[in-house]
Amino acid sequence: MNSCATDNLTHKPVHTSLRVLVVDDDHDILGSIRDILELEDSDFIIETATSYDHALTLAKEFKPDIALLDIRIGTDNGIDLVQPLKAMYPDIICIMMTAYRDNEYTVSALRAGADDYMFKPLEPIKLFRTIRQFQLSQNLLRERVIADQRFRAIFNQSFQYLFILDQAGDIVDINNTALTNTGVDKDSIIGSQFSDAPWWKESTYNLLTIRNAVNSALKGESVRIEVELTNKDNKGLFFDFSLKPILDTKGNTIMIVPEGRDITDRKKHENNILFLNNTLEQRVEKRTAELELSRDEALKASLAKDTFMSHMSHELRTPMNAIIGFAHILKINKDEPLTELQDENVGHISTAGNHLLTLINQILDLTLMDSGKFKIDPSSIDICPVIDNAVKMIQPLADKKSISLVNDLSSNNELLAYADEHALSQVVINLISNAVKFSPVETSVRLSSLSSNQMLRFCVSDQGPGISDEDQLRIFQPFERIRTNAYVEGSGIGLTVCKNIMEMMDGQIGVESQPGEGSTFWIDIPLHKKTQD
Repeated sequence: MNSCATDNLTHKPVHTSLRVLVVDDDHDILGSIRDILELEDSDFIIETATSYDHALTLAKEFKPDIALLDIRIGTDNGIDLVQPLKAMYPDIICIMMTAYRDNEYTVSALRAGADDYMFKPLEPIKLFRTIRQFQLSQNLLRERVIADQRFRAIFNQSFQYLFILDQAGDIVDINNTALTNTGVDKDSIIGSQFSDAPWWKESTYNLLTIRNAVNSALKGESVRIEVELTNKDNKGLFFDFSLKPILDTKGNTIMIVPEGRDITDRKKHENNILFLNNTLEQRVEKRTAELELSRDEALKASLAKDTFMSHMSHELRTPMNAIIGFAHILKINKDEPLTELQDENVGHISTAGNHLLTLINQILDLTLMDSGKFKIDPSSIDICPVIDNAVKMIQPLADKKSISLVNDLSSNNELLAYADEHALSQVVINLISNAVKFSPVETSVRLSSLSSNQMLRFCVSDQGPGISDEDQLRIFQPFERIRTNAYVEGSGIGLTVCKNIMEMMDGQIGVESQPGEGSTFWIDIPLHKKTQD
């Protein structure tokens, strides 16, 4: 009714005025009814008519919600207005007014379609209450219609299969999705047992599962099952069905709503996973055996390499020491002194021999590290003597290039750290000698240190060509050397050995450099023994 219409989007009541048409040939009664209604509620919009024709003409434009009709309107009968008014407006409420207390009039009015009747003179409270009661009934009816429309829209537009079953498990309704995909005729399936529907795949397990699910739902239980069915093309599908009971206020099942979802693709994936899982153990065993074989072969190859490198290093070191020794003897033999040219050539032999001996020793160290046989014995030591000794060893090389070795570490103060003295000395010598090798003549190499709560950092800074970011990522890898304009002797192993030694002592090694601005190599040495968890 207009007084409480419903918004089509929100379905919430929208309050509007109530239109009332009063038809009576007595002007006093018309005025009295108008006064009663307007005093009770200002939302009433009231129009009056005094004849049959006047009432119909007025109704076409006024569109009343309620009509109060006198049974006798002059020579006309008010009952005759009921059908024309309801033909115009099916929801209109027609209430007859009569002064005759004769049941014959009352029955005639109700048979003609009138909704109620009242006896004159009208009681205001009863009149108002009757109007409001019919207004509420009409609103409830309209809301029910809207709710049913919404339900039908959701029911039929759902992508899932939806059904409604009665208390016997018979199909009462089926949505468009299920009808379209199964290809069944709605009239032929309504009233049949849900478990006997023609789309179920015929198997004892399948049908028994469906029957048991329906019986459980009829007992008030929510049930979920996976079953197989066929579509209109006779294609087999897997469906996940949930059967939910609808209960009355006493907890009795009045209907069941089955909902089916197509899970065919999911089942295919599950079956694939199941197949993979069933074969996974065999594949893992096979792969494990292959890996163990590869590991054994790698261990054998590594052992053979380590053995070869160790033997070759020892075999090469013996004659190399002899070559270096004989070269030294030739240089110090005062009975048969060398000519200037001979002395220069013997010097080349000695230099090359020492370089090759260093390379052999570094390869042997790297081999021992790879095999886990390179041992260190760290303890609390003063690093100043270690650095002083390294400077003394490198000083002749620096003097040849007029390079100043500037040692900022005072030998008068202790700088205690936790390291293997021999291994640390090997690292320090390598860093200082590299700095001298790559520095231009008449420059300087500076040695410095920094301390923190946990680490002592020893730095070697040179004025060499510097190292690019790309080369900084490579120089600690075996046999990698940076590219410079001048040739500098080296094996490409020294920094790798240094990196491994520092890591074995729980320390670190790194470099800070820019091309053309020199380089600073640093090592972090633990100040204390690392505490084991």
